[in-house]
Amino acid sequence: MKKNKYMKEIVILTVCIVVFVGAFCALIWIWNMYHKGQEEYEELKEYVDDPEDKTEPESDDSENEARIDFTGLKMLNPDIVAWIRCEELGLDYPVVQSADNDYYLHRTFTGEDHIAGCIFMDYRNHADFTDCKTILYGHNMKDGSMFGGLKDYSGRQETFVYVLLPDKKVKFEVVRSAYVPSNDECYRLESTGVTSLEDNERELLLSTCTGDSATRLVIHCFEAKI
Repeated sequence: MKKNKYMKEIVILTVCIVVFVGAFCALIWIWNMYHKGQEEYEELKEYVDDPEDKTEPESDDSENEARIDFTGLKMLNPDIVAWIRCEELGLDYPVVQSADNDYYLHRTFTGEDHIAGCIFMDYRNHADFTDCKTILYGHNMKDGSMFGGLKDYSGRQETFVYVLLPDKKVKFEVVRSAYVPSNDECYRLESTGVTSLEDNERELLLSTCTGDSATRLVIHCFEAKI
């Protein structure tokens, strides 16, 4: 009896050790995965030229003063269309666009397979942000990267999103956030081709996943004066 009891304790201890080691290895893998993704996007910031002189008080449009080396970035990936920045939401990333909304779900800017993917524009949109509504997608990463900061928007302070393009800069003000069905009307774009605006206000919709596959978190932004 004692021998059987002893053997059971050994088995239980062995199982616990295996589970612990497996969990530890999984954590290491997750950490390495996040680190690899962050490292790539940090390296891409070498193509962003921020003003060196920080002695002067920053204006509301300080984020808009950065210069992006689109020529260099296009050599890495011709799919790049813009660079998005918003300190409050933790955004400082290149934006790409492909022929569908699947390619960059699990590919980084340089095309590496990665769970974080890339910030990408809806394939139906025009790359120059001249549509009535432009939709950008990004993963809700647990470390706050990509669109992981969208859930932190509280609406308590003025928040602006800056979109830097090769030939212009567009400033959007964050108006509200909402949890919506994955097939919500907010994702609807004109079936005949997205209508372009000339003088009217443009909308920027930022969309990210949630823990529920049927639900999305969206941030509604509207064009503001620079």
